Amino acid sequence: MHLWICLTEKLRYGLREREISLYTIEVILIFSLLFSPVSLFLSISRDNPVYSSIIPNTALSDNFMLAESYTTSRREAIVDYVMALQAPEGYFHGYLLEPPPFEPDGTAATYSPVQDAYGILKYINRVDELDWSDTDEFLLSLVDQGFLNSSKQNGPSAYTCWAAQTLLPSLCISSVIDVDANAEFLAGLQQKNGGFLSELLDSIPTLVRTYYTLDALRIAGRLDLIDLAAARSFVLGCYKGDGGFSNTLQGESDFNYAPAGILLMDILGLQDELNVSLTTDYLLQFWDNESGCDTQADLLFTERIAWSLWLLGKEESIDTAELLQWVLGLQKHAHGEFVGYPEADLDNERLVFANYATHILAMYNGSHLLDSDFLVEETPVWTIPQWWIDYINSEWSTIPDDNDGITIGFVFPDLSFIISLLPYMIVAVVLVTPALWITARNRKRQIERRKQKKKRKKR
Repeated sequence: MHLWICLTEKLRYGLREREISLYTIEVILIFSLLFSPVSLFLSISRDNPVYSSIIPNTALSDNFMLAESYTTSRREAIVDYVMALQAPEGYFHGYLLEPPPFEPDGTAATYSPVQDAYGILKYINRVDELDWSDTDEFLLSLVDQGFLNSSKQNGPSAYTCWAAQTLLPSLCISSVIDVDANAEFLAGLQQKNGGFLSELLDSIPTLVRTYYTLDALRIAGRLDLIDLAAARSFVLGCYKGDGGFSNTLQGESDFNYAPAGILLMDILGLQDELNVSLTTDYLLQFWDNESGCDTQADLLFTERIAWSLWLLGKEESIDTAELLQWVLGLQKHAHGEFVGYPEADLDNERLVFANYATHILAMYNGSHLLDSDFLVEETPVWTIPQWWIDYINSEWSTIPDDNDGITIGFVFPDLSFIISLLPYMIVAVVLVTPALWITARNRKRQIERRKQKKKRKKR
């Protein structure tokens, strides 16, 4: 509007029409409108990488985010989140903004996130919504001589032997496992005090390592391979007088180890040695019944205590309704993810937190609450963090490609945003070309008139 007023005033005060034509005015106005900041903004998609650098933290960007939001159920939001973390190679990322495996740097994809992802979908009864074929191939690539390795760089352990007896059968690929060789390997991890290591490189037997070893042997039906009396002595040595369990014989009670202790007593036939009332009282001293979680409001701690009470058959000793609502409150609208505590930032989300949360909901009959409507602000997408790209480029002179691999070479800038501007640019060229021609013609005439004036003066 300001431009229109200025040009009109010039015309009003006697500027000759041949110097600035009406056509030129119109072209300039159209040109300025097409390439105003608003037009440029609207022509650039929010999905384009340049979006955030052009319009950071504005009200318009919030509107774009809301435009991408969608309403689904809590259950399906979890499915979408898990699917976003499944890599084309079959392994799973641990969270949305995580560096990819990079073997030259000593990191490799492991089986563990696969176990978390499968557990989540099993708890919410959605296992069949994922295509597991690539994941099957990834897990099979970790199998060597009948053992499941934790990664391509690390060998088997008590934990992988347990996964080979639990996860692989669920995916119908357990035929590649040598059960007898696994059982002999596990039996060889028992120490003189009756406890177990997780692998031969370990030095201290723990209650958790003992649980995974004995449970894998139980599933395989080979508990006869170990010294059961020594194993019972070890577990009873970790069961303390206050009703809690320690992770080592010399350790102190810690509620985090209670599930392993309770399960081990069942595996070894020590149920009569377990004082249910004493252990329940021990656990409840770390519970905030008004909040529906542990006293530190931590998802991991809450899951350990709630799991222990469930194993003891003491679910009624806590306010189950408050527990379920507390867990649901940890699911965030940003991408349907779960964080580890109520005040956590979104970058605290983890796949394993979704596992803890859905495990609690499954144990305490709260899975039906996941069918309620749930707003997701943005479709979850796994993304490589920029700091990692900078690090790899500086240390290895390489860049990640779109397939999680590594490519050596020059990175061309992303100019895809120009495509959205092409229609405007074409229109501008069509409109401006006549104006430039008219201007050039008038300029040429002015020069010729000046020459004629000079000739007349000389005469």
